[in-house]
Amino acid sequence: MEVTGRGRLSGEPARLSIGGGPPLAVTAWTGPWPVTERWWDPEHACRKARFQLVTVDGGAWLAVVQDGRWLIEASYD
Repeated sequence: MEVTGRGRLSGEPARLSIGGGPPLAVTAWTGPWPVTERWWDPEHACRKARFQLVTVDGGAWLAVVQDGRWLIEASYD
C-alpha cells in the first residue's frame, strides 16, 4: 500500500506482521497524517505519513510509511 503526496491511499491496511511473526488482521485504522520534517533543510527534509492500526488480537500500533517502507514507531497494550 502506498500514500500519495496528497495523502490518498492505494488501498486499506488489512494485515500487520511484526518482527517476522504471523500476519494479524487489521480490524480498525485511522490516518494517514502526512508529516514533512525538517522542511527548512532540503538536504535532511523527509516526508512521511503516520497511521494508527488495531489488530484482531487487540494490539494497537502507531505505524509510519516513508519512502515506500512501513515501520512501527510505537505499540500500545
